[in-house]
Amino acid sequence: MSRRSRLLASSRTRLAAGGALGVLAQLSSLGLLLTSGWLVVRAAEQPPVLYLIVAVTSVRMFGVARAALRYAERLLTHDAALARGIDHRVRSYEGAHRRRSRPT
Repeated sequence: MSRRSRLLASSRTRLAAGGALGVLAQLSSLGLLLTSGWLVVRAAEQPPVLYLIVAVTSVRMFGVARAALRYAERLLTHDAALARGIDHRVRSYEGAHRRRSRPT
């Protein structure tokens, strides 16, 4: 397997993993929206605080998960995009070098 095909395979894998993390980040955002909305409505009724503990903890968990998943998604997708850019640049320079070094 050539270096270029390994690079493209790894960048495709990174893009797929980044896409999956993006979907998980969006689901985490949805969970945060729903849980925080429920918490605000339920807290307005002034129940005992112990009834709200699970919702409070869920809001924290969804908020941290959303930030961490978005960070990981951007890390993977930017890495894959930059690796492809490097590959294209190297191939362009190699092509220019071959054309220049050809005898005329």
